Amino acid sequence: MSEPAYCDCGKMFETTRAQAGGIVNCPGCGQAVDIPGLTDPAWRAMQFGALVAVFAVTALVTGYSDVPTGAACGLAVGVLMWLISRAL
Repeated sequence: MSEPAYCDCGKMFETTRAQAGGIVNCPGCGQAVDIPGLTDPAWRAMQFGALVAVFAVTALVTGYSDVPTGAACGLAVGVLMWLISRAL
């Protein structure tokens, strides 16, 4: 699936989802263009929210007695989400 990107020179070109969050050279002028995507602040907020939710649920399930395990679980889920987001 391709996504449109726009350069300051006015050129519109197609990028792939794998390029989201990266930098691509404009085919018209060669200038580096930031490609919006999964590193946008909204995506980061969603990742952080999911991480906090996993931590909270794990802490509730374990009765708050095993919070380090909850933190490790939250970190693992956060890393997994990041890896999945880079593969999309």
